Amino acid sequence: MKNHDHAVLAARKLLGDLNKLRVPVDVAALIKAQSITLVELPHENPDLSGAIIKSGGKSLIVVNFKDSESRKRFTMAHELGHHFLHHSQDVFVDRTNSLSVHYRKKQHAYDKHEVEANVFAAELLMPEELVRKDFSSLFSSFKSSLGRVAGDQIEFITKALAEKYHVSMEAMRIRIEQVNT
Repeated sequence: MKNHDHAVLAARKLLGDLNKLRVPVDVAALIKAQSITLVELPHENPDLSGAIIKSGGKSLIVVNFKDSESRKRFTMAHELGHHFLHHSQDVFVDRTNSLSVHYRKKQHAYDKHEVEANVFAAELLMPEELVRKDFSSLFSSFKSSLGRVAGDQIEFITKALAEKYHVSMEAMRIRIEQVNT
């Protein structure tokens, strides 16, 4: 853990015991368990991924119905991150570009709250300990059977993990990079 330890710790606290955790994480159930209303609405603007609105002690998370399942899952986790991490702000509206850009490498160059929500979402959907273990297992299997691991095998491992965790290839590629550095 580095810059955003509190976001990682908040996600880990919500997940609980990783030994009992089943992936993919049911982020919708986690949201409902927090008494947060979750709504999927079609939005004509394809750049709008989601929002969280907090009022009177209640929260509402809205995700764009038209997004892919993996995008909706990341958006839900991201908005849940805002719920836990950013108590002083009542509304966060997240556009597709801000979600994807903020999850890339130069996170420090962007809005701190968006980066923190993405760090939370990544840990929630792709817990570091589990991804590291799964990656290591698949990597070792390739290495022992082939004697080496080439780029196309890394791509296969990434795809397998993205499918297992129900996230996009891009999100898993970034996560693998993060946990292996």
